[in-house]
Amino acid sequence: FKQHSSIKRAGPKIRGEDGLCAGLGWDFLDFLDTFLSRKKYQEYCEKHKNPMVETQMMIRKPITEVFNAFIDPSITTHFWFTHSTGKLETGKTVTWTWNMYQVSAEVHVREIIQNQRISIAWDTPTTFVDFEFTALTDTTTYVIIKHHGFQQTGDELIQAIKDNTGGITTVLDGCKAYLEHGIELNLIADKFPPFEE
Repeated sequence: FKQHSSIKRAGPKIRGEDGLCAGLGWDFLDFLDTFLSRKKYQEYCEKHKNPMVETQMMIRKPITEVFNAFIDPSITTHFWFTHSTGKLETGKTVTWTWNMYQVSAEVHVREIIQNQRISIAWDTPTTFVDFEFTALTDTTTYVIIKHHGFQQTGDELIQAIKDNTGGITTVLDGCKAYLEHGIELNLIADKFPPFEE
């Protein structure tokens, strides 16, 4: 916030461009002082400077089972990629492959907190994905997937956000169907089928 020459008082101040604070009472300015401190303003700017894709889903299975579905490729391959070089372990790098698209990605595991969080780095350029798990009851789990660290700008950034939002949502949908009902929906394979010209 830039200085507003007409506002002068002791203690913390909230500033604005000329005219921004016109007509605002001191009670409101006190509110802004409290909740829009310089630190919080900087945090807000930082958060919105680095866009993030976030999707979520409740899965009607215990948290241990849901968490393990993202750790163990013998389970994950039923709803996401088709092959992995190993289970996820902190500090380990594995390769995920989607045979139907002839595409592979190296995945570096940054952090694993049992039944709480999985954090990975992947793709080129490198981006970061955080899987967060919360037990709602003994038999239901809330999963949030956050994908961030995008380096694109402009139209390329918009397209990356659109693609990843759709992709991660598809993963959660497939996971829910497989864990709850034992059904493989083939969502990943059917998302981009081979089109005949």
